[in-house]
Amino acid sequence: MSAPFIERLRERPLLGDGAMGTMLYARGVPLDACFDVLNVNEPKIVQGIHAEYIQAGADWVETNTFGANRFKLGVHGLAAQVREINLRGVKLARDVRETLGRDIFVLGSIGPLGKYLAPLGSITPEEARAAFREQAEGLLEGGVDAFVVETFSDLQELRLAVEAVRAITDLPVIASVAFTQDHVTFLGSTPAEVTRTLRELPIQGLGANCSVGSSTLYEVLEQMLPEAGGLPVSIQPNAGLPSRIGERLIYVSSPAYMAEYAARMIGAGARLVGGCCGTTADHIRAMREAVDRHVPSRDGRTAAPRRARVEREAAALITTAAPTLLQRRLEAGEFLVTVELDPPRGHNIEKLVQGAKLLKERGVEIVDINDGSLGRVRMSVLPTAILVREATGLDINMHFTCRDRNLMGIQADVLGAHALDIRNILAMTGDPPRGGDYVNATAVFDVDAIGLIRILTEMNEGRDATGNSVGEPTAFCVGAALDPAAADPSREMERFLAKAEAGARWCQTQPIYDLEVLERFFARTRIPPQRGARDHHSRRRPGTHARGGRAWSASRHRDGARARPPPSGPLRRRLSHAFLRALRSRRGSSGRAPVVTSAAAGEPMADLNDVSAAEAARRIRSGALSPSNLLAACLKRIDALEPTLKAWVHLDRDAAARVAVQRDIEAREGRFMGPLHGVPVALKDIYDAAGLVTTAGAGPWAHRRATVDAVSVARLRGAGAVILGKLTTTAFAFRDPTETGNPWNPAHTPGGSSSGSGAAVGSR
Repeated sequence: MSAPFIERLRERPLLGDGAMGTMLYARGVPLDACFDVLNVNEPKIVQGIHAEYIQAGADWVETNTFGANRFKLGVHGLAAQVREINLRGVKLARDVRETLGRDIFVLGSIGPLGKYLAPLGSITPEEARAAFREQAEGLLEGGVDAFVVETFSDLQELRLAVEAVRAITDLPVIASVAFTQDHVTFLGSTPAEVTRTLRELPIQGLGANCSVGSSTLYEVLEQMLPEAGGLPVSIQPNAGLPSRIGERLIYVSSPAYMAEYAARMIGAGARLVGGCCGTTADHIRAMREAVDRHVPSRDGRTAAPRRARVEREAAALITTAAPTLLQRRLEAGEFLVTVELDPPRGHNIEKLVQGAKLLKERGVEIVDINDGSLGRVRMSVLPTAILVREATGLDINMHFTCRDRNLMGIQADVLGAHALDIRNILAMTGDPPRGGDYVNATAVFDVDAIGLIRILTEMNEGRDATGNSVGEPTAFCVGAALDPAAADPSREMERFLAKAEAGARWCQTQPIYDLEVLERFFARTRIPPQRGARDHHSRRRPGTHARGGRAWSASRHRDGARARPPPSGPLRRRLSHAFLRALRSRRGSSGRAPVVTSAAAGEPMADLNDVSAAEAARRIRSGALSPSNLLAACLKRIDALEPTLKAWVHLDRDAAARVAVQRDIEAREGRFMGPLHGVPVALKDIYDAAGLVTTAGAGPWAHRRATVDAVSVARLRGAGAVILGKLTTTAFAFRDPTETGNPWNPAHTPGGSSSGSGAAVGSR
């Protein structure tokens, strides 16, 4: 196929526009309104958005027709206007292109139908194909240059959409799929599987868009490229994950962050990049400049950045502030120790100052000042920080919470802190007041920690939360908090990644009592934090506690160049192991920080997978076996076999370990909960367990987290069982067999709705 769009794509990578819905929402259009009908009712709004993206440097814009099919329009009583809305959507974009005189392309956007296909839903393939064709005919009549079939999670539905377009035209089609934070579609397909399926379709490009931010889609891109078979790959991430500020949804990735990833994506091999939900003209403008710095021109030279024709409010401002001591230590990768100080309960700060001076004498250079921890009244954090610094000369890392300040108060306070040269800020959501001394006090929480990080990042770029200029950009050194031992590690990880995308450049953990917790954390994430361990055995003054760890920063190198993204793979493991060795050398030869409880030892682990549940329970009651060691044996066996068996949907190691330790304590005290005390139990993924997702084997339920136990699960817990996690099942226990392998014959699958359960039990 030879088409102008494809010819241009062969010459160089192309940059698309950003979100249409986000820009409409910013102009006051309600989220529950029909965006597509604005092509007819409010054309100037739509044209204005197209103009902003074109002026920002987009090589193509998508029509405002993502939901303009008969099923989605029918919800608003507009099913009869499919042709008109799609045709007008193309005309609006083409008119703006001609008015501005730009050589850009107009792509017709086609999204999912909004209803499931049979048998999960009621839409037949014939009905779906007819609906897609009806929409495509309107777009074709309007004069699109190409089609983008986007944000699909059901590959069968996507196939029907492509077939419908191909039945009426040979124009290029780009097929794009939505992935979750776990690198699978909502129906469970991996990037490699998706790519192999898509390349068999009559399309001219494939890719991923929406749902997640730049870092996740970059990893998806890395998995798609080897399977693409030479087809151009398109990547259009969201501006991170959204946070709520008042009644508004704010996406947290800054233009600079997305621009950096756009350049990386082009460098990795993507041929089309753009933005999805949360992105604006500012994001596309920054991405344009970043892409142009990395894309060779036709003569092989790097192209000079193109200037948008939109007048800037002012020339870019650069902060004059020098890096803080904390920032310099982080960027140098030096081992550092910070000590956390609680502000006094009254107005006398002398005792706190004396403690800080003692710390300085012992070599401490940086102290953390707490902000209203545990929901108790203390002196406010900013004056405490100022008084401690003035009395000691120590660098200050100020904790800052969102509980007691509204959006305006937050911005006023951090600007005041910057004016007083308090620029290290650990952004925290804050403890609710009901857990402290003032149970009737109200909390504000206009934003959470993610939103606060976003605000600080925006200020570092010269803007407040609403986009207004703050003059010279601030120079905050922004950190995020992390709890590697959180009760819900999946949610903690999601929030941690959101904080990184919002602009956090370093991370400080909650106290860590067991290095294995930290090692498990490194196995889960690509972004090493500043690791911390609270020393409860030091002879410190009341109100202080120490944190230490090898620092990692992803901000800037000392030469001013942008730092590389956090390392992964072998390099990350070397960093992790180097840190653990350093921490162990500081803790002594035991290689372990103080542990609250420890499991009984002594029984050999080699034969534990050969005992029955009844025998394991008997050994636990006799004292010959500890629940923790039984769990360790099970996990070791799972780690060895799971890559082949694929029996697990979710393995909740941390929660299981905590319960096993509790069962250890109870067993040593002679308190046994029931016949399954300390015995690991896995659940078929159709049973609800509080805190765990129940997918029922169906992608649409991928984020359905249970709040209470099913009756059977509650009884298992009551009998003392240690819940390990969820095992695979077919979709709603009746269709779409899984890839689970038979442990006795890996070439076969157990099949059926209990495939994961059978493989897990049979693997012993």
